[in-house]
Amino acid sequence: MIEVKGLYKTYGINAAVRNVSFTARKGEIVGLGGRNGAGKSTTMNIIAGYISSDEGTVTINGHDILKEPVEAKRHLGYMPEFPPLYNEMTVYKYLHFVCQLMGVPKNDIRDHLKDIIENVGLVEVQNRLIGNLSKGYRQRVGIAKALCGNPENIMLDEPTSGLDPKQIVEIRALIRSLGKKHTVIISSHILSELVDICTRLVIIDRGVVLADDTVEHLLSPSGSGRVLELAARDGEDLYAVLANIDGVAEVKKKKPYNGAPRYYITIKPGADVAETVSRAVAQAGATVTLLRPVEHSLEDVFLELTEAAMRKEGKDA
Repeated sequence: MIEVKGLYKTYGINAAVRNVSFTARKGEIVGLGGRNGAGKSTTMNIIAGYISSDEGTVTINGHDILKEPVEAKRHLGYMPEFPPLYNEMTVYKYLHFVCQLMGVPKNDIRDHLKDIIENVGLVEVQNRLIGNLSKGYRQRVGIAKALCGNPENIMLDEPTSGLDPKQIVEIRALIRSLGKKHTVIISSHILSELVDICTRLVIIDRGVVLADDTVEHLLSPSGSGRVLELAARDGEDLYAVLANIDGVAEVKKKKPYNGAPRYYITIKPGADVAETVSRAVAQAGATVTLLRPVEHSLEDVFLELTEAAMRKEGKDA
């Protein structure tokens, strides 16, 4: 388990991380999402003990990364965004060296590396120099390095960066399998990728945690149910008509669709109101030109969260 509490990190007058807190438990795959420069890598480097925070604590399986760095790091496998690799070594010799550093018993290294190399897809290049590998294979070596010693906690910063589509699918499958036995934290600025892999998401922007929740709840607009998009021409203003329908949680007016007034209708969990909406619109003298469920993406969630945060900061200023 990894516990992060109240992390602050500044560089001059710039705050890279501001009061970041979250917990990653065994069996969870926690995604650290946000745009480039949001504070993801800084947070991960603090957790790994690469850099220190100005305030706050990080504990890995109960060991404080600052007070007990050696013991804490025994329980963590970390791949930074740009893995530091020894180009003059072969893949196998490098990983063998890492296993020795991680305290893997000498008699166990061979079988341990065999499993890692097969799982990460390095069999064909295990005897090649790291310096001669493609970006994709170098990324795989970085992931393999994080697995050496079989630490309980795995942390991967942008693990699919530079991989081709086939490799991305394979690495995603590997990460899902790791989540069955390990605590896993991965970061990515590609939010849709996190939805496919993670059980929980921590969204960061400008060094601040904007959300910490399950994927399912984040993708449910306003923490409520599904959303219907309605456009109807002619007739009266439908806002009041729609808002009074049993099972409707919220109605928002949107920009017109092909000249017809448009609305987003948030439905209460468990309710089914599509037929009722159609009937109410007809009774109001309007004609439905569009009625469909809204596909809510994580990108939509991120934009809503960042816009809300900026409005709050504007009011507090």
